[in-house]
Amino acid sequence: MKSRKVIFIPMSIALAFFLFAGGYLLAKSSAGADYYISTEREPDERVVAAFAPIYDGDRIDLNTATIDELMEIPNIGETRAQAIIAYREEQGSFESIADIMEVSGIGEGIYEQVKDYICVTKDD
Repeated sequence: MKSRKVIFIPMSIALAFFLFAGGYLLAKSSAGADYYISTEREPDERVVAAFAPIYDGDRIDLNTATIDELMEIPNIGETRAQAIIAYREEQGSFESIADIMEVSGIGEGIYEQVKDYICVTKDD
């Protein structure tokens, strides 16, 4: 049993040395390489459309939107959309977009993410 330890320890040290030396040489050979990222290519229109802000004419009205329309707002899924409609039915029309923070499950963080996508029209 002692002879196995005698062989195992030097082999482990040798293996560790070769792995260290190999990693060192590999890192050394690529350390001077320059990387260039081109920005000349235009981004894919589908990507731009997915991340483009919705402009005033396209904002979703909290007082008239359906569940499907509300679910088009980032971070508003079916559960939050249903909560918005339930709040609207119980409390009446939203007076301002900030009123969305009164809806269960929508706090200041979600408000900051959705405020550019929503609007409120008032009945006169």
